[in-house]
Amino acid sequence: MRWLFLTVSFNVFTNNLLKPIGRLVLFGALAVSCSDDENPAGYAEINGTPFTPSSAVAVISGKGLFVELASGTSYLRLWVPRYKGGTLSVFNARHGAGCGVEMQAIAEFLDDSGKVHYSVSGTLAVSLVGGIASGRFSFYAESMDDSEVTVSNGTFTIPVSGPPGCVLSRSDREIYDNQRITHYTYNQAGNLVGISQTTAGETISAYISYHNTKPVSIATGGTLCSSLTLLNYSGDKISSTANPTSHAFQYNGSLLQQYTYFTDQTFTFTYSEESNLVESTWAYDAYTYTVTYGDYDDQPNPSTLVLPAVDQQQAVLVLLNSFFPFIPATGSANNPRQLGAGTVEYEYNKAGYPVKITFKDSAGNPAGMPILLRYTNCR
Repeated sequence: MRWLFLTVSFNVFTNNLLKPIGRLVLFGALAVSCSDDENPAGYAEINGTPFTPSSAVAVISGKGLFVELASGTSYLRLWVPRYKGGTLSVFNARHGAGCGVEMQAIAEFLDDSGKVHYSVSGTLAVSLVGGIASGRFSFYAESMDDSEVTVSNGTFTIPVSGPPGCVLSRSDREIYDNQRITHYTYNQAGNLVGISQTTAGETISAYISYHNTKPVSIATGGTLCSSLTLLNYSGDKISSTANPTSHAFQYNGSLLQQYTYFTDQTFTFTYSEESNLVESTWAYDAYTYTVTYGDYDDQPNPSTLVLPAVDQQQAVLVLLNSFFPFIPATGSANNPRQLGAGTVEYEYNKAGYPVKITFKDSAGNPAGMPILLRYTNCR
């Protein structure tokens, strides 16, 4: 601030002596000074080496706060599933935090090569005041090849924004006499990064790590036992999972045709020309079970909002299908009005997306409670 005061004084003193172009130069220097001194985006030290971000974002959606500090092709990322002020424990995503451990916050560091270092321990103190997210953080993280990173003296002060475009932000359904409420958090590019679901006061959370726009892993924790699932690729499509190795995916062109679960369960899909699912068959030993879908409307399916490209990321929908309320859970371009022997009815918003999904049996009677969907920035 001392340099700022001297600049103003010198500018006033020379106001009648300098030519207009000289005054413009001084005003330009003054503007840069204010930006540098009064709007610090963030700072951290990676194994003792300063990490000064060239860009920083803080995105609020679905009650979650996502923060990203970027320096070149290296990234520090933080996610709070259900924002609350104060000091939060950073979740052990690398090794799993056991069963019933709440995911208060999760952190990761992506180095220049794209290697993800998953948080093992740490703290995040965060506040949100007047549209500004600020915090202090430190955490220890490990990659899958056991390289270690210690992030210390982390700080950020960033104006908060919302996700771009129309996104699915919340779903509600009464189930087992309890309300199931699911919130969805997105990053600055509109990619889904976090899901937090509460049923009868118990919460499960899932965090998706990205390298560029590709999901590379999914960390889950909360009521169920925590886990970290790695995503393997063949070209631009997810081919299998690891840690544990439980899923293998096969495609027919751009669409998921089949996936195997733990080597002994197989799901096979058949689609219409419009890329809508018409049949799903589950096979286990000698047992098979088939569900049919049909009579699709011409309105967009909510799944098209959840991930950037359904035809590339159907595997993520499969892996997280318990969090998704749309029909079918594997994704389709439109919404089926026939489900097995029953029917499905929809109410839509102005953008054409379903806001209420009601199920009926073959006799036309209500079957279960309806699903309610909420959106952000839909017109």
